[in-house]
Amino acid sequence: MDLGIAGKRALVLGGNRGIGFGIAQALVREGVHVAIAARDAKRLNEAAAQLAIQPGAAVETAELDLAASMNCRLSSRPDRRFGPIDILVTTPADRAMAAPPIVRRGNGATASRTWS
Repeated sequence: MDLGIAGKRALVLGGNRGIGFGIAQALVREGVHVAIAARDAKRLNEAAAQLAIQPGAAVETAELDLAASMNCRLSSRPDRRFGPIDILVTTPADRAMAAPPIVRRGNGATASRTWS
């Protein structure tokens, strides 16, 4: 399937396993530069190695524990390595962390979203 997103940049929170990993795989197949973030460094690196096997894959990792703080920052900023993030996917294991309250877009605009 061609979604027309080749060359875009995505950050997948919780991208080292489960649904997040499946989404990261699909994005890589579409030609998206993918950064996966998760708290388990070993699984994160294993997942990145699996994603990087695909031809033309551009994969970055960022160790991140959303449960540690709602005001967390990525210690290893993937946007500094391959540009601003175009696509944000949140799939962390903890449901309370699934939706960041404020998202800053590449153009400087902010958006907030809440749901129950």
